[in-house]
Amino acid sequence: MTIGQRVAALRKAAGLSQEALANELRVSRQAIGKWEADASLPGIDNLQELARVLGVSCDELLTGERAPAQGPGLGEAAPPHEAVLSVEGAKALLAEDRRAGKKRHIPLYAAMAGLVALVLGAVCVIIYCAGEVGRMQERMAELTGRVNGLDARIDGQISAIESSIRESLEQQTSLVASWDLRYGAYFADKGSAAVTVSAAPKTFAEGMTASFLFIMDDGSTITADAQAEGSAFTATAELPLADSFVLSVCFSQGGVRQNEHLADEWGFEERYRYRVAPAAPAPVHLSRFTGSPDAVCTRPADDWQLTVTLPYRDGELQSRPLSVVLELRIADETVERVEFSFWGDRPPQPYSPQGFSQIEHTISVPLEEKTFTTPWLAAYEDGAWPQARYTLTILDEQGSYQLELDDLPIGVPVD
Repeated sequence: MTIGQRVAALRKAAGLSQEALANELRVSRQAIGKWEADASLPGIDNLQELARVLGVSCDELLTGERAPAQGPGLGEAAPPHEAVLSVEGAKALLAEDRRAGKKRHIPLYAAMAGLVALVLGAVCVIIYCAGEVGRMQERMAELTGRVNGLDARIDGQISAIESSIRESLEQQTSLVASWDLRYGAYFADKGSAAVTVSAAPKTFAEGMTASFLFIMDDGSTITADAQAEGSAFTATAELPLADSFVLSVCFSQGGVRQNEHLADEWGFEERYRYRVAPAAPAPVHLSRFTGSPDAVCTRPADDWQLTVTLPYRDGELQSRPLSVVLELRIADETVERVEFSFWGDRPPQPYSPQGFSQIEHTISVPLEEKTFTTPWLAAYEDGAWPQARYTLTILDEQGSYQLELDDLPIGVPVD
């Protein structure tokens, strides 16, 4: 039996209610209820007064065991409600306090366990929701990709329809049934090329004439009168090499002139020019021997490479360089001249048999180490060494100097 249970039993045996007992002890009825429910323990002062009211000793109230009768002290017997707390009673009180403390902590433990369970549940929900969100994002990305692909296909179909409609309208309003432009010979001495253009009108009539107009990229114009060949008109013109030109045709009949734009032609010059990309030539070192009145120029042995991009038109080489001359000049005087064949053992072949094409051809010029002597000048005393310079000249089949897009006088720094 617990202390609370004994308090309740002794109270009932004494015929007291909780309220009456509380009045005797000058405490609240709720305090009596907590003692009897073992929710709390009475203090030492309340314990002694409680034992007195219930007519028992403190030890009996705490342990449930009646203390043995004591011999008369000074001729008197000890009263049954002795308030003195023995060691055994104190032990019982401490044990009951520990048990009540554990009982009081049970709700706290339960609350903590509930909180932990709630946190774990929340974590599980978050993990689940995160997985669902990820799957939803994947589905959204997939749907977005499908929609974008569908948009692209729709845009492509719309563009194709628009292009078809535009082409159909242009054909309906066009004066020309067909036309053609062909590139001809290149004239190295004039830097120009021949072109042949033809056009057939949709409606041909006797007495109709035609001419072609070329507007070059510098604004200059060239007009070529056409000759009738059946129901078409053909003309040949010599055009200066330029980056681009605009081509149009003019049909005349009975004093009525009608013009139509044919093409914006780009890369015209590219079809005839070739570009040169040389590797760095061997460095030139200058020095002066002690006691020598001359400047000594030494060139180490090395290879000099040249890569040329060649234009072809319908399988024919448009510009044919034949030989290359490499000169080393020191103080404006030629001290070395190397001439070599451009083609070597086998000429390059075009990679496209029809239309405009380009290929690269690389040649290598072996240079041996050489020493050159030039007259000494007083200015050399101050370190003003003479300038060394390589000059490249490309000759065509007629032995004429041929100027390419990238003309290459090559300056070499002097050490």
